[in-house]
Amino acid sequence: IRRQVLPALESHSPGTAARLARAAEAWTRRLDALDAQLNAALAPGPTRMAGPFPRALFAALSDEAAFRLLVRATGVTGAVPGGAQLRKVLHRLRTETSVQERLAGFTLKADPRAVRLLPLRSRPKARVE
Repeated sequence: IRRQVLPALESHSPGTAARLARAAEAWTRRLDALDAQLNAALAPGPTRMAGPFPRALFAALSDEAAFRLLVRATGVTGAVPGGAQLRKVLHRLRTETSVQERLAGFTLKADPRAVRLLPLRSRPKARVE
């Protein structure tokens, strides 16, 4: 990208590399602020980033912070849930009593008190005899 794409963009539109760098810095600051908000929200209790999470936490956080919490909690698998999936899950967490949903390699299970992320169980391979 640095050797081919950026020079081509720069020749077509001077200043592109600087604008991309500024956008990346702004995005990093935004994520840092969300992470600080999440860390503060999680600090009073024994909750870890792996969960389980108090159900009330998802009602108290902004949409963006709740999305970030789900992304961070599922981040260990390398799978990142998409925006539409995050909106659907958050809507269900805020409106339904019990929720079970697949999310980025996990099964999200929520009861009235807690939200848990459980690894998907791999299915055994079929044996041909």
